[in-house]
Amino acid sequence: MIAENAPLSTKSIRKAIRSFIGLTEEEALPLENKIGFPCFLSEDAKEGPRAFKEKRKPNFKGK
Repeated sequence: MIAENAPLSTKSIRKAIRSFIGLTEEEALPLENKIGFPCFLSEDAKEGPRAFKEKRKPNFKGK
């Protein structure tokens, strides 16, 4: 089920979880933004809502 999600966001989430170990919330937030923000600018980020609107399964390319 996890592998069906966008690969960039899945990779970023896994990286973030590993990076946050031992950090306070205040320390983790800037790191979360640095790791996660590029996902919002990706082609996959546009594909997800587009596929939902068109009522089809998304075709994530990892870009």
